[in-house]
Amino acid sequence: MFLGTVPNAFVQQMLAVVDFENWERVHVCCSGTFKVDRVLRKRFPDLKIYSNDVSLYSTALGRLFTGAELEFEFTERLGFIEAILHGEPYINRVAALLVALEMSRFKSKHPYYQRHFRYYEQRFEQYLEAGVGKLSKSMEPGLLTGYFAGDWLIHIDRAIKSGSGIVAFPPFYKGGYEAQFRFIDQNTKWSPPPYLVYDPERFHDVLTKVDRSGVPYCLHSDQVVDGFKPVIEHRTMKNVPHFGYARTARGSVRRFTRNTSPIAYSPIDLYKVNRRSTVRIGEVPHEVTDYVRDVYLSADIVQRRGNLNFVILIDEMLVGCLVYNWNRYAWNSIYLMSDVTLPGGFKLSKFVTRLSICREVISMVEARMLHRIETITTTAISRHPMSMKYRGIYDLKVRKQDEDTGKNIITYSAPVREESGQQVFNWWYRKYLRGKNRLPD
Repeated sequence: MFLGTVPNAFVQQMLAVVDFENWERVHVCCSGTFKVDRVLRKRFPDLKIYSNDVSLYSTALGRLFTGAELEFEFTERLGFIEAILHGEPYINRVAALLVALEMSRFKSKHPYYQRHFRYYEQRFEQYLEAGVGKLSKSMEPGLLTGYFAGDWLIHIDRAIKSGSGIVAFPPFYKGGYEAQFRFIDQNTKWSPPPYLVYDPERFHDVLTKVDRSGVPYCLHSDQVVDGFKPVIEHRTMKNVPHFGYARTARGSVRRFTRNTSPIAYSPIDLYKVNRRSTVRIGEVPHEVTDYVRDVYLSADIVQRRGNLNFVILIDEMLVGCLVYNWNRYAWNSIYLMSDVTLPGGFKLSKFVTRLSICREVISMVEARMLHRIETITTTAISRHPMSMKYRGIYDLKVRKQDEDTGKNIITYSAPVREESGQQVFNWWYRKYLRGKNRLPD
């Protein structure tokens, strides 16, 4: 129910590093879900907490947590909620907003997302009841000392003027906050506070200003800032690191890896493969394909979890894996996140690549998505103008160069091929494995 972007582990690191027990009051900037505000209240009951944000989501909660109310109305795609809320107390309206934010994840016109949106709409009162229950449990007496709806930089100025400590979690990229709440803003009516859209390029200046002011602080960012050393570093398998800058002599560094499931397997041995070999493709949990990718792909590649994961076997020997994700931009398409091939030679990667678009595999994808898939898209990063394993199987659609690395970022697309995994094997076997200078039958 409470959405958030600050990792729990980062909050734990912050509590271990920053001397909050010596603070009398704190101005929390960009409170968001009030995750940090609620943790501080629980750990330091005498600390005066002044929270801040600008979104309808946070401001409605901020008013609730300070015993006040905010006037707002649901409209357009969320207009049906008003009839449900008629005569209900303010906490129900705030809970409805939290449910609406969850629904915003399914705002796309893609049929998959539309079905989920309708599901929420048809069962909204059930979700609302659960939301009210969760909000009621989070309503600790005196949770917030005050709440300011406005620019977080103004909140910082107020903190410095009063000698208050500062904790801040500004957006990592310009316009990120606005994008996160765009659906809610488009389907509600209220009087938002004025503020300037924050540009993260200003973070160095903000940090310098706060540091020179002499007040205690902890500022959260994804940037390494010249002239400052982060006292908190939190890294996961994702691209974005989390750094904390604070006035403290202590420090904390944490790096996390994914949970994978090591499996017992026999790697492919092409000298055991013949024209009578059989292919088997099976769906597996993401932990299995994550393990295969960790073993056979470069450690420099940040791997993301897929929605649909398959392993490929020839005569029960592991050949590779396929990992797909939903394509939110096209309802009749699926995105190939990863196609991993074990070492073996003889253009084995061509076999795996062609399997990624064959009907046998895509039929299993369709069974999960409940609609027909017509195309598969994927992306390759290469120093060359094309990726050879996709050549002749996928069509090159877009190619652009990464200015930082000089590598080509290539988008490929292909229609589903009406063939089975065994037919793909027969094609690959005849073309690449059998014949002169290749393995005998």
